Amino acid sequence: MDGYEYLNARVRGRASRFLPREFFEQALSADGLNAVIDALLSSPYAAALKDGLSASRLVSSVESVLRRDITLCFAELRGMTPPGVLGLLDIQLGRWDLANILTIVRGKTTEADRERIMACMLPAGQLQEARLAELAAEPDAKSVAASLATGSYTFAHELRESINRISGPRELPGLELEMLRIYFCWALRMLAGRDPNRAIVLSMVRREIDLANIRAALDRVYYGEHGEKPEAVMPIPGGYLSDAFITDLGESPDLERAFGSLEQSWLAPAVEQGILAFGERRSRAVMERFLEAVLIRLGCALFRGDPLGIAVPLGYIWRKHGEYLNLRVLLRGKAHGRPRNSIREALVYA
Repeated sequence: MDGYEYLNARVRGRASRFLPREFFEQALSADGLNAVIDALLSSPYAAALKDGLSASRLVSSVESVLRRDITLCFAELRGMTPPGVLGLLDIQLGRWDLANILTIVRGKTTEADRERIMACMLPAGQLQEARLAELAAEPDAKSVAASLATGSYTFAHELRESINRISGPRELPGLELEMLRIYFCWALRMLAGRDPNRAIVLSMVRREIDLANIRAALDRVYYGEHGEKPEAVMPIPGGYLSDAFITDLGESPDLERAFGSLEQSWLAPAVEQGILAFGERRSRAVMERFLEAVLIRLGCALFRGDPLGIAVPLGYIWRKHGEYLNLRVLLRGKAHGRPRNSIREALVYA
């Protein structure tokens, strides 16, 4: 069992703190932002909010509390996880580490200040907030790369060369794809073998590869619609969707037909749920939100998996992430006076 029995018992105990769907339904009917904050003050978030909202009830203040909460939850999860299992969890948590490194590099390349960079990060992986703050304080992207390489972060040395090649904001999209490719190739190497627990993590990583490839293909379609001639998509290997599928997706004449073509994949629920919303707004962000929601729901469903394997803590990670996203959507929607149905449409509800 490799320590899973004790770990999963503790993780299941923590799951009692998740907000039920009824909380969100009631919050959707609440009148304004303050009513939602009052509801949270009667929830498991009460203690953290009372400490964090002493001076302000701004959305940014509440989101800061939520970021600290999820960071603490994942740090505690890593702390209670046996070494043989921790490596598998860190492969999944690496998605946030990579996103944070990209945020820092993007900020340094566009000359954003340290405070703005830190506000955009979610310290949910191996790189904790103090380490990320050190990286954000570096003077430029090359200094970030050098600092990464001196630490113990898993695949930092593979990122250094890519970061060092960037010379301006126009190169950021290419850098992002290259760094994603580095992360996913590393993850696939770590997950090689026949162990069933590795196979569970691998399944989620392969789906994340599909989403990364789909986003690249949709970008190509979008720029093509606007008269540009972007280069052909070079799919990241290892996903469930074939290179031919991704290439054909990138050749779609418009975003609507590209979105519709995903009905032939595991992302069909996103098309069913989101095609009308996309048709109304013609927004890639709307489309990608529905695609991401399918991935999150699949991850959350793992929580009900084998009680003596990696599925339970992995599902916990996705459920906590889903709740964090749902609360952000709810708070921002209420703060901006969006209609209830519009906010509900954006909730993951996993």
